[in-house]
Amino acid sequence: MIGRLVIRADADGVMGTGHVMRCLALAEVWRDRGGEVLFAGRIEPEALRRRIELEGAGLVDLAGRYPDPADLVSMHRLAVEQLCQHAPLGWLVLDGYHFDAVYQQAMREAGWQLLAIDDLGQLADYHCDALINQNLYAPNISYNCPPEATMMLGPCYALLRREFCKFGGKERFLPPIARRVLVTMGGADQHNVTGRVLSALAASGIDGLEVKAVVGAANPYAGVLAELVAGLPFRCELARDVVDMATLMHWADVAVTAAGTTTYELACVGTPFVALITAGNQEENANQLARQGVAIVLGWYDALGSDVLARRLREFLHDGVQGQAQAAMGCGLVDGRGASRVVIALLARGLTLSPVRWSDKDVLLQWANDPMTRKNSFRSETISSEGHEQWLVAKLAAQDCRLWRATLSDGTPMGLVRFNLGEGMAEISMNLSPGLRGQGLGSVLISSACSRLFREEQGVGRITALVKTDNQASLRSFAKSGFIVAGETERFGVQAVLLGLERNQHE
Repeated sequence: MIGRLVIRADADGVMGTGHVMRCLALAEVWRDRGGEVLFAGRIEPEALRRRIELEGAGLVDLAGRYPDPADLVSMHRLAVEQLCQHAPLGWLVLDGYHFDAVYQQAMREAGWQLLAIDDLGQLADYHCDALINQNLYAPNISYNCPPEATMMLGPCYALLRREFCKFGGKERFLPPIARRVLVTMGGADQHNVTGRVLSALAASGIDGLEVKAVVGAANPYAGVLAELVAGLPFRCELARDVVDMATLMHWADVAVTAAGTTTYELACVGTPFVALITAGNQEENANQLARQGVAIVLGWYDALGSDVLARRLREFLHDGVQGQAQAAMGCGLVDGRGASRVVIALLARGLTLSPVRWSDKDVLLQWANDPMTRKNSFRSETISSEGHEQWLVAKLAAQDCRLWRATLSDGTPMGLVRFNLGEGMAEISMNLSPGLRGQGLGSVLISSACSRLFREEQGVGRITALVKTDNQASLRSFAKSGFIVAGETERFGVQAVLLGLERNQHE
């Protein structure tokens, strides 16, 4: 197993549901790789609790919420349970503005490997092993983290759920006048900005509008909105407990949204949007989105009069050229693979790559002659000891070959990676230790090895791989590592899939 992921996050009518929802993206990827996930916190909306359970994750309700001392007591107790000698070492994820440096330090002292998800950079010190800030402005923040911490900064690490991957990077063609409008103001919407926007759309005078307004799990105004919708001059549906938000966003020609994490979801899907600031922690994100041409930002939700808001929305819906440009910018900014990048980065901290030595020859031959390895090789005959030794002597001496052995942090041999270098490119081949198969580690090894090669061989701009057509497990591992299918070919008379990874794409 890849270990356990424990997620400490809260959700209620005050702080909303955004912290838990983006952590669900991590939970999905972690579970897909065979790991276990446990949410711990004060998660009040029943729909959100059901969503966690449907994902196959556990849920622990804490007695208090920090700075309540009961929170720390509960998390220390949980550390004793989760970090026992029989449990593979995983990670604790903290997502919430109330988790200060004292809390972080207490969690590390309890034995956790700690991933902090941050948006603001407001702490003087961060006591974590890894940190994510998915916002555009993140690279401009000077974080005071331990020097060995893994830093993941910018929208390429945007934590989007798996439903968004099917839309990421795909160009959209939008109508010149938008009539299908999505209104989404977050899971809580304490100020009923949804109602304000719906009223402004009613006053905009646009014919043929079709509107869907998302009512989040913690929204206290569901009844008020239902009464408002009944009197609107256009078709309007209140969408509750939305499971597939990506499809709903893709349905819309445009969206009106709060300037929080939803903006990255809309960007990924390629839906142009106007953003309203509904909380102080959204201001910088809104400003950066506007500067990048990804969004039109109308400012604070309560700073615009009803007439001005109606006019601005009418102008936006009539400007199809601007909307098309925004959609293209958004797709280029967020590709939907951020959660996968994060999980790979966490798992990669647990392995080392070292040059193969002659003393490794026996374990390498054992791996090479494993029945599954022979089945997936382009030459399936058993390798003799003499033939293997001749091959190893040649490869160790070759200037155009990089041969690395991977080892997990506990000393467990993980696998072998070989790169054959060419002019501006390299071809990778990989063999995972038979005892570690089926645990999602193939793509971790591939990603780590490719990162090192790109770092050490500046002349290499592209890495290719050849995989037998029927080797689905290997094809999935390369796809999870960012490799794109480039076509079909053959090697030694065997049909193969050609895959490629570009340096700029990987970075």
